[in-house]
Amino acid sequence: VVLCIPRSIFHPKYLLVIIFIVLGHVYASFEAKTQISSILPLEFEDVSMEVTGYFCSMAQKGERNYRADFCTLSIFNTESHKQVTGKSRIKLYWPHSQAEFLVGQKLYRFKVKLKQPRGVLNPVGNSYEQYLFQKRIVAMGSILSVFPGHIETSFSPKRTVTQEIVSIRKNISLHLDEVLSGLEHAGLLKALLLGERSGINKSDNQVLSQTGTQHLMAISGLHIGVILMLLYRFLPKSRRSLMLIALLGVVYVALVGFSTSAQRAWVMCVIALIYLMGFKRASLWQPFILGLTAVL
Repeated sequence: VVLCIPRSIFHPKYLLVIIFIVLGHVYASFEAKTQISSILPLEFEDVSMEVTGYFCSMAQKGERNYRADFCTLSIFNTESHKQVTGKSRIKLYWPHSQAEFLVGQKLYRFKVKLKQPRGVLNPVGNSYEQYLFQKRIVAMGSILSVFPGHIETSFSPKRTVTQEIVSIRKNISLHLDEVLSGLEHAGLLKALLLGERSGINKSDNQVLSQTGTQHLMAISGLHIGVILMLLYRFLPKSRRSLMLIALLGVVYVALVGFSTSAQRAWVMCVIALIYLMGFKRASLWQPFILGLTAVL
């Protein structure tokens, strides 16, 4: 194939583009292969397992159970006494009756039954299996029992920050439940503040579905953009204002769980504000390319 390519294409500019395309493909292939190799093997499906780790997302309440992402330090097969995998991310479900046992600890040890992350095969709509793959979920399962007692271990700064953010969001969620108790649209307010949609009642969900406005309750770039641009509108155009807007934007992104769309919007908005406030000379493509590079 290389021999068939015209010599003119090997101009330094074209060559650089080819190199970056190849590097991008290699990186994506490596990430995909790593994720596929870490997915729970079939032989360990529906087998009693022991997992140790911590919750790395806020629990969402459903009609039948709770669900949350759980970052594991180890997954241990109790029958074969074999460690299946080390650090990974799984999605756990547990009944409402177990909620009282999952309070106040930083590290947990559970007895669980797991299965591979799968979705319903449906040609219409988004692929749930693809969504789980993008979230780096290697297994899904239910909690059978909770091992009592505290587990002591040292955490890296990243894990400590993750746990603190989840803890703060959880405390704010409990506080909002008290403050908004009895209000007709409490679930909508909580969704806009924390990105937590499980509190939206059936009638509100039906209205959102019929009017095609469900995306307004999923905190994304739209919300970040509106907040940052409103702050830009009312604050003086200075470097201190830019720092304050960027900081407040980070706080809101943290409150809604650091979703990818929120992070992306924050980066693009901050770069846009640098140009809008006149700190850099405006051009047509430079802000977009700079923002795209930062996002990547």
